[in-house]
Amino acid sequence: DRRYGSLAHATEPNLKSDRGGLRDITVIRALAESWLADHDHEVVDAASRTLRDARDALQAVTGASGTRLGRADQDAVAALTGHSTADDHHAVLADAARAVTWELHRAVRAAEAAIAPGGSATRGVGTARRPALERLGHGVIVQAGEVSVDPSSRDLLRDVAAVRHAATTGLPLAEATLARMAQEPVAPLLPAQRDVLVDALAGEHLADAYEALDVKGVFSRWVPGWTVIRNRPQRSAVHRFTVDRHQIETVLEAQRFLSRVSRPDLLLVTALLHDLGKRPGARDHAAEGAPLAETAARHLGFDRADARTIATLVREHLTLVGLATGRDLADPSTLRELLRAVDEDLDTLELLRALTEADAIAAGPSAWSTWRADLVDHLTDLGRDALRGTETAPRTRLAPQRSAQEAVLAAVRRSDSAQVIYPAPLDDEPIAQLCLGAPDGAGVFAAMARVLVRLHLDVHSAVVSTQDGIAVNTWWVTGTQADLPHPSVMRSALDRELAHRDRADARVLELPPAPPLRTTEDAPVVTLLPGASREASVVQVNARNRPSLLADVAETITVHGLQVRSAHVMTLGRRAVNVLYLTDQHGRALDAPTVGRIVAALMDAASS
Repeated sequence: DRRYGSLAHATEPNLKSDRGGLRDITVIRALAESWLADHDHEVVDAASRTLRDARDALQAVTGASGTRLGRADQDAVAALTGHSTADDHHAVLADAARAVTWELHRAVRAAEAAIAPGGSATRGVGTARRPALERLGHGVIVQAGEVSVDPSSRDLLRDVAAVRHAATTGLPLAEATLARMAQEPVAPLLPAQRDVLVDALAGEHLADAYEALDVKGVFSRWVPGWTVIRNRPQRSAVHRFTVDRHQIETVLEAQRFLSRVSRPDLLLVTALLHDLGKRPGARDHAAEGAPLAETAARHLGFDRADARTIATLVREHLTLVGLATGRDLADPSTLRELLRAVDEDLDTLELLRALTEADAIAAGPSAWSTWRADLVDHLTDLGRDALRGTETAPRTRLAPQRSAQEAVLAAVRRSDSAQVIYPAPLDDEPIAQLCLGAPDGAGVFAAMARVLVRLHLDVHSAVVSTQDGIAVNTWWVTGTQADLPHPSVMRSALDRELAHRDRADARVLELPPAPPLRTTEDAPVVTLLPGASREASVVQVNARNRPSLLADVAETITVHGLQVRSAHVMTLGRRAVNVLYLTDQHGRALDAPTVGRIVAALMDAASS
């Protein structure tokens, strides 16, 4: 039932009701009691013990009868069940859940066949009854609604052709065929085998075929490096799946782009391998995964040149979205970094664009949106134009509207006070643009950020600029213009904030305290991005999101007497990534001692 989650993939699984949980074990045993279908008792009993031990430990830890294994309890439950870490315990639970899901699938199919009129595995009546089977090419057989192989066939494409048929038709692989595949010797694929495997990756039922291959250990034998990431949980709130299943989901999403790239085979295989670097202890999974992906690609039958391209895409699979959403697109350094990442090759750029979207959508709904797609598309267009030697296309969305900036600039000059304009929306995207202006000075950026917090506006992005001593800052916030306070309300609030920005008590934001950090993944990370800009020092603040985060960061910058040339904000699940282009009072990049001080101060601000 799709109303319930998958225990194997959930970050906070329900040990009873999620698919692959204790409830499914009850169904499997009930079918056996009815004499309709039997199951592998050893496998199901072992999975039952694993899940019951986890349930009992959970209830001992919480003192309640619930079966939802929340993140706050996972470390204690793991320790009580004899596992070193919560990730190790999750991998064991996922393995048990996948085994249960497979056994339930087998039992239900057997029960359906048992109650079908005359049985579903034969055709004809009486003495004319014969096995109902269909012979396909390469030794593949379809019998009783399952895909199997002719064991006498010596066709080298037999096994991968069976997987291709299952992935493209949705018919399940037969138990005996899976068992035989698990025992076959493993060798690097020949080019013909590689091509059939790529066809399987293009199948709409790939996920079902993968789960069958995985539960029998076949896939881990075929793809070098897969065993390490199999069943490995992802603690990011953005991700819905374990690492291995996320890669399968990325392949499924990548199928939509096959007609848009010159090498669809490289796109599918890169999607399959892009997170091989997410191993225990990995610091940079993209960089560490690139050589692993290259090795796996060679094993899967690709030549050295193609394997190097796959390695490049794996190494850079976060680069495009990171640059587009976290860097100043008007800074030439941003485009130069993208072109270096794709080795100044247009085909590689197109593959990276497709992989970027497929990876994000496969991760979860909060990892991709139309405004992020616009930023990625704009930077991709800049890259295409540069590689083709054509003129850069004008930017139309998620860029400050020049007419609004000029109007605010003129109004501030006339009044010598804060001004607010809401530019007309360009589309139906639920993100509104605000243009705020005021005489520039220390604390103006922080004051504007505090106003947005006080008015409960969720900031998505910001572009900060100063012209002739006037700060003209453009902000994008969640909601349509109808959701925003009247511009006069915003202007009055900004006037008050600016008038009292020198008073420490007036800068305090009265907000409920943030919950304490529960895991190391909640801790902030502040990083200097060397080479990101020639005109400014670029610092990235990656922290757990909260309403006052940007205001606290801006206040810290003000206290240290620094200027913000540009700011870019991205929200991913519970995390916020703020990329800040900082200069000193003279508009120069920061020296090393100042960088050290501001990084430490921003770490404190993001932790509070």
